[in-house]
Amino acid sequence: MKISFRRDLGLQLLAFYLLFVGPVVLATLVFDRMSAQRLQADVKAADLSLSRAIAQESNTAMDSALQAVRQLATYPEVIQADPAGMKPLFRTVMSVRPDVNLIYRLDSNGIMVFHYPTGPGSTIGWDFSGRGYFQRALTTHNPLLSTGRISPTTEQPVATAVMPLWSSDGHFLGVVATNIKLQALSHTLASIADEHRPEEGFQVAIIDSAGQVIANPNPPALLAESSRKPAEVTQDVLNGQSGNLIISDSSGRQTLYSYVPIPSAGWGVIVDRPTAAAFATVRATHQGVLFIIAVFLVVGLFFWVALSRRVIQPLEAVTAFSRTIGLDQKIGDEQRESLDRLSQRPDQIGDLIRSLNRMEEAIEARLQELSTLLEISASVVSTLDTQTVLNRILEHVVRLMGVQMCAIVAYDESRGVFRARASRGLSQRYIEQLAINPSEPLSVTLRAIRSGEAIQVGDTETDASFSVSRPRARAEGYRSLIAVPLSAQHTPPSALLVYRPDPHNYSQREITLLTNFANQAAMAIENATLYARSDMRLNEQTRRLEALIQSLHDGLILEDLDGRVLYANRRIGELIDLPPDEISGVPVTNLMERLVAHSAVLG
Repeated sequence: MKISFRRDLGLQLLAFYLLFVGPVVLATLVFDRMSAQRLQADVKAADLSLSRAIAQESNTAMDSALQAVRQLATYPEVIQADPAGMKPLFRTVMSVRPDVNLIYRLDSNGIMVFHYPTGPGSTIGWDFSGRGYFQRALTTHNPLLSTGRISPTTEQPVATAVMPLWSSDGHFLGVVATNIKLQALSHTLASIADEHRPEEGFQVAIIDSAGQVIANPNPPALLAESSRKPAEVTQDVLNGQSGNLIISDSSGRQTLYSYVPIPSAGWGVIVDRPTAAAFATVRATHQGVLFIIAVFLVVGLFFWVALSRRVIQPLEAVTAFSRTIGLDQKIGDEQRESLDRLSQRPDQIGDLIRSLNRMEEAIEARLQELSTLLEISASVVSTLDTQTVLNRILEHVVRLMGVQMCAIVAYDESRGVFRARASRGLSQRYIEQLAINPSEPLSVTLRAIRSGEAIQVGDTETDASFSVSRPRARAEGYRSLIAVPLSAQHTPPSALLVYRPDPHNYSQREITLLTNFANQAAMAIENATLYARSDMRLNEQTRRLEALIQSLHDGLILEDLDGRVLYANRRIGELIDLPPDEISGVPVTNLMERLVAHSAVLG
């Protein structure tokens, strides 16, 4: 069955519900996506800022070391490789540079000329020409940093700041160099790592130009190759680039890498941690948003189910029920039970169903009343016997009003009192004693007849005007009564009386219905009376006409369509010498032949 959207409230509410839920869910998802992107960008920016801060601090330290060896290269003692002059100079530098553990001078062949400290074991070996930094110094006039290594004397990671020495005519004179302790960088990184929980998997490292880890919170990882770091990250940072990368390993585990170069040393800072930890807030926010959406949808679904069960379905039942009111249709037993349950609700739905039930009962009562009045009308016109019509009216009163006792009281002209013309449920003794004098002032019946309106006594035990008749009411067993006058112009005054065994105040609807009964009774009495009067006049006129016809000197015959005698006067009987009772029904032609024959005999 095709359902019109405009005529179906359930479809309209569903559409409004979807129009509300859809945009809310969509807007929430858009917000979740935008907030996730923003939070991820903030996390990346935070890690990049941390890497940049470490890089700046490391760059400052390395730049200071390079500036120190640059400054040493300007001293004549260093240029001339004078051990006596270099000793106090190197001692002074070490006193102000706690990050330096060795200062030395190599000649143009890479042979150690002087070193400080000068004690045994402060350095191992004298020929450093094979070191990478010495080979690089042969090709540059700028200070440089070596790759990291483990010092053989301190067994600690160090890097060498190297300044090439050149004569004014371009001859290579050797280098002045300082070994820089790298533990301080690792201590700084360790303090940063301690700010994060171990389960976060946070890692930070500084790699040198060869890709070795020269600073790390984990000592065993120092000077290890950075092969554990993705090649693209290592290459980018050593090429002087900075940024963020999310890279998945062979197991699908994703890691966020943030990297910043250290320009002065050609090194780089790499910060990495699993995205599961880095974006934990993002994930928690996303899960929270999904949870809110789920709760919203569940609550919305619960609301819709409740709305459907508590409002829409009851309204559909009420609509189906309302369509049967006033029609010759009945709802099923199951629907009736459902409506009965709904009518027990204390809210507006319950009020509506109770109102419809009352409406149905009222309409059925009205239809029943109309049907009864039509039956009474049919009874009135079906017979002219007054007593029969009155008895039928009282039967309908008993059935429709739900009473057991009623009567029609009319004025008896022969006795000069009001007596019962018809009754139902009243004892014979009460009917015989019911004789109301027209002059009685407190009679309910006479008060109704005089006023032309219905008069009722709601409780015979408390109504002061009924005190005289109270013993008779107790004996008959009624506690309330109503008298409705019968309005008729050609009949004696009369009234319809209805009795109830309990106190009762009749409503206006009941009074109107009884008034209709009274009018029908009055019509019946008046019709019977008028018929009786007209019948008497007709009989009188018929007797006069017959006397006139019988007194005629001429004969008179009335015949039917078949030519037989309907009526003949006395003169015809005399003329044909037949008694009148033998003439009726005889063919007229026979009478005419007999009349002709009789005339011939007389002639």
